[in-house]
Amino acid sequence: MIEREQATKLYDVYQRAFAVLCEAYQVLGELPDGPERDDAVRAHGETTDAVLFGLRARLLDHYPELEATAPEVTAAVKHDPLNGVADEPLTIGPDQLERLSAYRSGAKLGDLPGLDPTGERERLLQLLNGLVDILIAALTSNPSKLWVMAQFQRVLVQVEHEDTEGREHFGTELESIMDILDIESSDGLLTFYLGGI
Repeated sequence: MIEREQATKLYDVYQRAFAVLCEAYQVLGELPDGPERDDAVRAHGETTDAVLFGLRARLLDHYPELEATAPEVTAAVKHDPLNGVADEPLTIGPDQLERLSAYRSGAKLGDLPGLDPTGERERLLQLLNGLVDILIAALTSNPSKLWVMAQFQRVLVQVEHEDTEGREHFGTELESIMDILDIESSDGLLTFYLGGI
């Protein structure tokens, strides 16, 4: 078993690695649609999942107190709300994937307030569409609520500093995705990042 001191150091490294890996999803979302993008998204997701559910989770199994004592990277990383998500299997078939595809191509964030919310809308749409692309590409291989919430978290950390209206509308869109997947609750994940919607 890894000693407590070494485990603390490793946990800090994995936390920072996870935060950096999340930043890549915005870049991946800018890639042109096609098989290469799907492969890149899938490969990056597997790498991030290995850090989140493999390396980091293994340390928490032995030293659960690390979550509270690890050095701060961001508020979202120091207290990881994903740990409070109750996992459950999801039923994923052609119907859910078709509805996700229709959602991606449909109108979203049309009611953002402001004189000219174009920039904010484009920024949030890019995150939403990138998220849906990841779900369509990899959900069949990862049919679990916890996995979906981990994908949500990757975009939520990028919108927690948006204005209140932007966060509220973004949260509503995420709830629409949850409805498609028959996920009743985020177990506090959305509230943690968006401040309640």
